[in-house]
Amino acid sequence: MKGLIVFLANEINPIQLEQTMRFIGIDLPDLESPDISVPPESLEAYKQLLPGRNITPFNTTLILQYPISVFVEIGIPLINIWSQPLGEDIIKVIKSVEVIQAYVLGPYGRCKRIRATPNEATNRLQDLQAFSRLSGKLDEGFYYFPYGYLYKHSGLGSINEMGHRIARNLLEYAERKKDHKVIAVFGGSAAFGIYLRDEDTFAFKLENKLNDYAVAKSSRVRFSVLNFSTPGAVVLNELLSFITFCHRIKPDIVIAHDGYNDMYYGQMSDMHLLSRFDITYQNNLEEWSQILHDSKKIPVTWQNTWPEVNSPVINYPRTITNAYGARQIEFQSVTKSIGAQFIAGLQPMLLSKKVHSAQEKQILQYHLHGWYGQQHKRMPFLYEKYIAQNFFSELNFFINFHKLFEDLKINVSLFADMVHTSPDGDTHIAEIYFQHILKNNISKIF
Repeated sequence: MKGLIVFLANEINPIQLEQTMRFIGIDLPDLESPDISVPPESLEAYKQLLPGRNITPFNTTLILQYPISVFVEIGIPLINIWSQPLGEDIIKVIKSVEVIQAYVLGPYGRCKRIRATPNEATNRLQDLQAFSRLSGKLDEGFYYFPYGYLYKHSGLGSINEMGHRIARNLLEYAERKKDHKVIAVFGGSAAFGIYLRDEDTFAFKLENKLNDYAVAKSSRVRFSVLNFSTPGAVVLNELLSFITFCHRIKPDIVIAHDGYNDMYYGQMSDMHLLSRFDITYQNNLEEWSQILHDSKKIPVTWQNTWPEVNSPVINYPRTITNAYGARQIEFQSVTKSIGAQFIAGLQPMLLSKKVHSAQEKQILQYHLHGWYGQQHKRMPFLYEKYIAQNFFSELNFFINFHKLFEDLKINVSLFADMVHTSPDGDTHIAEIYFQHILKNNISKIF
């Protein structure tokens, strides 16, 4: 199929450019030697980096000449992952012809579908289950599930019908041999890796590190690291997900890589639920309740108006950290009941680092002075409050990534936004978990 690749950025990173061409070959293998279009002012630079390619200056009418177009972002990832990277003129052209397929390829390789043809297969894996089908035309975001919620986020690799980054049938792991060890990862979008392809996530890298080590030691043990993380999840969601999907496979180790969501959402969750029952939750759940009960005249706890800067913080720091710590201990207790070892990782954030790259400085400027900026600014204090309360002393294994990232005196971009790590950031995280597992011989894996 003849296609068009459109590079949106004037600024060119040769390494990202090479990766981009590789990603397109993987995600869209039917494209036959696609033509390339670039900003006019960058034409000569792109020609030098991609010799032998048909490269032309971009204009929107070019899109009409190709059945499939891929728009590539090179450079800094979208600061807000829900924003639209394409201009209205491009979107208008894409929607004007039914036979056009269009994708956006992110800097770290996410291939997000913008427009599909009517005859493109709609029987995607996610639509095998009722609640995904009932989410209608939702292509990305939270959707209703009777045991919490589920989340659609595609274009990164293997995503199963429940939205988890797991390719194989879970029952295969339940029936595994004794020398096949399973590590289950839980957390929110940072553990999920919302910008990252499978091979760039810390879960994927940890699996490879453990298997390579086993081979080097002539051990028959092999490892599977299963990523059950869900964007937006707090520890209570992780508990529900563990019981619903993971309990029956009896993992050897459970990693809970979290903290930011519990303390971020905890600043604005209902005061009574948080202080009396240690319950924090995502803001959209209150809005869903308004819709279900036709109660939009009753105000929600959250101030959720874009671009609101001073969203209210209604809960005391100790209440927020108490709820998080209590749920961590509860999660450990549940995993221990089936013989699994529990590792609690207090996830890092961009404010964990003391030395920032130029890209990270731009991200800080955007988030600290933008939507929910007040909540982001309070996160270091809440982390410190949690540590001071010593909840982690009741956890068998605890890793303070916040402190470990603070000690990294490098200006490499380890974050793609305020909390989501880049491939380099996930490399650091994978190495830390790997060394911790070896040092403590957790679950006597070797």
